[in-house]
Amino acid sequence: MFCKNCGQPVSESPSFCKSCGMKVTAPERQDFTPTQANQTPKEEKVTQPQSSQKKKLFIIIPSILIVLALISVGAYFLGSVNYNGAAQLDQLKTAVEEGDKDKLRQQLTSEEEITDKYLTDFIQYFQDNKEALARISDRLEAQISNDEAAHPLIQAVETEKKFGIYPQYVFELTPVKIVASANFEQTELSIKDRYKIMLENPNEKLHLVHLPGKYELTFLHNQIYGEYEDAITIDFWETEQLEASAAISFEGQEVIIQSTHEEATLIVNDVVTEEAIGEETVFGPVTYDGSTTFSAKLELPWETLYADPVMITDASQNPVMFEFNYEDDYLRDEIYSRIARHVDEWIIAYKDQSISHLTVMQNMGYLKATGDNFDRMREDNSNFTGDVEQIIFDDGSFLVDTENDYNVEVITKLQFRTGYYESGEPAPRNFDRTEYMWKYHLVYEPTSDDWYIRGSDEVKSFETDKLLEWY
Repeated sequence: MFCKNCGQPVSESPSFCKSCGMKVTAPERQDFTPTQANQTPKEEKVTQPQSSQKKKLFIIIPSILIVLALISVGAYFLGSVNYNGAAQLDQLKTAVEEGDKDKLRQQLTSEEEITDKYLTDFIQYFQDNKEALARISDRLEAQISNDEAAHPLIQAVETEKKFGIYPQYVFELTPVKIVASANFEQTELSIKDRYKIMLENPNEKLHLVHLPGKYELTFLHNQIYGEYEDAITIDFWETEQLEASAAISFEGQEVIIQSTHEEATLIVNDVVTEEAIGEETVFGPVTYDGSTTFSAKLELPWETLYADPVMITDASQNPVMFEFNYEDDYLRDEIYSRIARHVDEWIIAYKDQSISHLTVMQNMGYLKATGDNFDRMREDNSNFTGDVEQIIFDDGSFLVDTENDYNVEVITKLQFRTGYYESGEPAPRNFDRTEYMWKYHLVYEPTSDDWYIRGSDEVKSFETDKLLEWY
């Protein structure tokens, strides 16, 4: 029996031709001649198996694409779960929670060396301060996910993309600075479990660079000023600052210096500091063993005054006050000598009837009145003779004022032996005794480095009983 479609022989039992797949019906299961087998098949029966194959392909290919797409999406989401920034941040937190320094070392980086000691402290700190770890984690996640501003002390830094898709991060630590100082020289600074360093000079500043963390600083002075100790704790994770000051000022051992004159300069152990005391100056630290002595110097136009020295032997010597007494013997002698010279010049001026002899007196009103008196004497042919018998100073009224200029005033009693006669007659043998009492006002003139009388007020009596007879 032969296939009606292709003419190939078929068995009697199969329902389809093994050559072309054509269904073999019962009537077809008969013998054909070779001529019949070679007849041209019908067109519609030839195209029937091709259409079936195309339909199968249309079903299979989309199915494969859908499966591949599902696999890709699943792989992407699986990768994003395992390799995204949040996952890496979780790994950081897990390393801290589990105390795994090896994993933590792989995730942290910095321009400063990350030591094993630092990793230990890092883990211990955040295990003890879980809120701080959560706070920093939130900042890092916001930086990674939302591109927000980085934490000032730690930030996520992208290193590569896993499979070309997933950004990979390390967490970079920013170095911080501690500025340390103490007011005593030879003060030892120690940072717990790290190192010790010496502050050689008072208020010397040391700039110490570390990785962010919590640091306990201890300052110890066990030298000539006694034993002092103080401590400061700095927590950079708490403050979130890149720099912190650790300045220690040990109390005591400092002396407050004051003076009656702010322009006075301080002297320490006979060395002039050239620093004005002002309202007050704080000096220290000092010892109480008598090795420090203070004094002060006051430069006046006419002289230099030195205050009495003070040796520091006890803490109660605080503050130290330096007083300057303008009314010392030197200045009194200067002023009294100038007044005595004026009196001598007055005698000569009256004898010669010329104010040119009056060099100490600079009061223009006084000079004019005296000149007018000389004119009247010449008109009357009157002449003067006499001398000074006694000068008495009210030493208790001696007063120095430096508010505006350098001024001195003092009450002075003058006793004269005087006589007048007409021209052409002999000088009288009998003299009158006269006395005057004046409060003289003298001013220092820097250009000539001397004192001059600028005023004189007539008074009736002394102010004190502290009298000095000049001669």
